[in-house]
Amino acid sequence: MYTFKELPKKIQDILQLPMVVALVSFGLGTVLFILYWITPYNQITIGQESFSLPVAGLFYTVIAFVLNALLFLALIICSFVYRQYQITILKYTAILLVNIPIAILYIYLFFSYDNYASVL
Repeated sequence: MYTFKELPKKIQDILQLPMVVALVSFGLGTVLFILYWITPYNQITIGQESFSLPVAGLFYTVIAFVLNALLFLALIICSFVYRQYQITILKYTAILLVNIPIAILYIYLFFSYDNYASVL
């Protein structure tokens, strides 16, 4: 088992990617979720444009899923290319999976809200 500082620079760079993507995915998803609950009429205006938060959240969820899935597959492939560091790469890859139960909770809370149909 290797500590992060013992790994070659190339492997360190690869392992930083799932951390950043997981944190950004969680952060943006949480911001959208909080805005949905605190914004009247579930609309947000940026400049002259008004956006429906449920629709923005749906698009964000699809984009985040695709991005995370592609990164997950790329890291699995990297774990076979760099077999010497396979266990370490797979441990960092698992960080991406932490967002799945959080997304499921957010989706459950969204759909359990009484008036969800009126905001779509």
